[in-house]
Amino acid sequence: MPGAAAPTVTPPPVLSGTADQTDAKTRELCEMAARRAGLRLDDLVMAQLFEGAPYALRMVERLRRDHGLHHEPANVFSFPASRLGLVQSS
Repeated sequence: MPGAAAPTVTPPPVLSGTADQTDAKTRELCEMAARRAGLRLDDLVMAQLFEGAPYALRMVERLRRDHGLHHEPANVFSFPASRLGLVQSS
């Protein structure tokens, strides 16, 4: 509608407030990884890294490791048959 005012939008918070709950070992790992990557992160971005790192590290722990180094990723990744529509539900 012409002349209508746009609604006020409040952006979501940048942090969830859990950065201070990150253990010392994970904090050290994050700082070392940032340093090795040549990143100079300010406090806000470092806090985001501290908040996300525990989740990313848990995901890494769930990755399969039972394949040889010569296998390409496409050769070891597969969807369950039910996701491909190959299994008929009764």
